[in-house]
Amino acid sequence: MSRNFWMTSSSLVAVFGLVILFFYAFDQVSVVRPVRAKPEAMQNEYLAAMRSLEKMQVVADRVGILEGIGGSSRADVVFIKSDRPSVSPRAIERIRQFVRDGGVLILEAGWYSESDPLSDAFGVNRRQIVYREDEDDEEPADSDFEDGLAETDGESDDADDEAETETETDDEAFVALDYSLQPGRERLRNRHFPDPMLRRLRWDDGAELLVYLPYAQDLSRMRTPAMLADAHGTYGLRFAYGEGRVVVLNNLDFLTNFELARNDHAEFMWRLVQLHAEPKRVLFYHADRQDLGQWLRKHAWAPLWMIGLLVMLLIWRGMPRFGPIADDPEPVRRRLLDHLRASGNFLAKANQREEIGLSALRVALSRVKREYPHLGIAHDTEVRDFLIKQFALPPDCAFLIATTQTPGSVLDWTRLMRACRDIHVALDHEEIRKR
Repeated sequence: MSRNFWMTSSSLVAVFGLVILFFYAFDQVSVVRPVRAKPEAMQNEYLAAMRSLEKMQVVADRVGILEGIGGSSRADVVFIKSDRPSVSPRAIERIRQFVRDGGVLILEAGWYSESDPLSDAFGVNRRQIVYREDEDDEEPADSDFEDGLAETDGESDDADDEAETETETDDEAFVALDYSLQPGRERLRNRHFPDPMLRRLRWDDGAELLVYLPYAQDLSRMRTPAMLADAHGTYGLRFAYGEGRVVVLNNLDFLTNFELARNDHAEFMWRLVQLHAEPKRVLFYHADRQDLGQWLRKHAWAPLWMIGLLVMLLIWRGMPRFGPIADDPEPVRRRLLDHLRASGNFLAKANQREEIGLSALRVALSRVKREYPHLGIAHDTEVRDFLIKQFALPPDCAFLIATTQTPGSVLDWTRLMRACRDIHVALDHEEIRKR
């Protein structure tokens, strides 16, 4: 075999070996690119919850007005958030009747500083939670804890380290968290401790759920045990009302599209739905969008009244000009001189004096040439001398009339117009004398 054959074979073997080494030494990396939510997901914040329930053979729908709960739109479970614009007494009565008939109401309590007639209708009290420093951390003087150092019998710091390691390992089971629309970051992540708003909820069957409930306020109701509570206050209540049940929570944001997949929110929603013996239809209350007029009447009625009052004052101020209609003037036929004066005033106000002057010069000069025909073939200098001698005009005005030129200044223009007037007056006297 030739030398070239061995060189080519060696090169191919080397390249093949490098490719194998590359795939063996380096791992393939998957690139995750965030996808923005579709418009329907931004418009319907319960879209993920509704589709999840539909997969569980439960009909899910939205309702826009609280008065529509019950009656023809019969439902088994209703979720109502606190962003309800106003609750009428009729709506409260329909909701209470819905629960009495065996329905399940999942209610988000309004903030303690705001009015919430729906929570008050079920006897739920709301108050602010005042966080105080834990007094348990302060040990008495004769305690084994001194200067922040713990000395215990039969235990070492290794036990504490093992406990911390186990805690960190447990926390790693709940994958990261925060929702972000920034490119290159995961959009859905679980929340983990020590997040103060992440609650451990123990259900009736012993299952422990992790639910994120922000906006902490203390909820209470007479003879009602707490569903979710800690040392600071109660964050959830569950009680029977008639033949149905009512669950009151501080927050229902765990039902929204970008929260349902976190932690145990989907499981918590399903357990709330199963409070009904045979859930077949679930309603999510989503307030209908108000038009601009309704929003202004509710939130800006005072400025609207002030603007209306101001408009009425302006109309009242302009009332005198809307008096009786004035009589039309008697029809009088105007003279040609009036039209000429009006035209002259219009041109003078429009800064067109030159046009008025040229017209006056041509009229005056043409009348002079009709009276004295020999001037039609005369030179401009002879016409100027004739005007000075016959009409006693200033030399400069006579020259301008003979050459049909207008001056630049207003004073000279006025003198020229007077000279044209003198020519007409003299010619009128001449005609009268000839008669």
